[in-house]
Amino acid sequence: LIGAFRWHQRAAMPPPLTKKKNKRKTRPKEEKTVSCNFDENEYTGVLRQDNFGARYLAGSAEKYAWKDGVRYEGPFVASQVKGWGRLSWPDGSSYEGELIKGLRHGQGLYIAPDGVTKYEGQWQGGRRHGMGH
Repeated sequence: LIGAFRWHQRAAMPPPLTKKKNKRKTRPKEEKTVSCNFDENEYTGVLRQDNFGARYLAGSAEKYAWKDGVRYEGPFVASQVKGWGRLSWPDGSSYEGELIKGLRHGQGLYIAPDGVTKYEGQWQGGRRHGMGH
């Protein structure tokens, strides 16, 4: 009987109060463009830090140059090349289009070193795929 009384007493109690969320407006941190080197490769763009202190590349108009001369201009998402960007190689060839994980993937235009030979169309996993010309 005593246990039943305690249960009934708890059931009749109002629900616990919930904390009110702080509605104070916070300003987003200013993102600064930085230039830094990673293993002799050059990066210019936004460098962010996650809640655990890990740094990663992020932004919509970043630049990355590998020590072998390959250059990239475009977005980074969590340190991955992803989105619409431009790759150029030291031999003069270039690609402009969609990229995922650093590979040509989706719609894009490749121009060979001679400047005349071109392929415009679909790409998948870094290779020509489907219809193109």
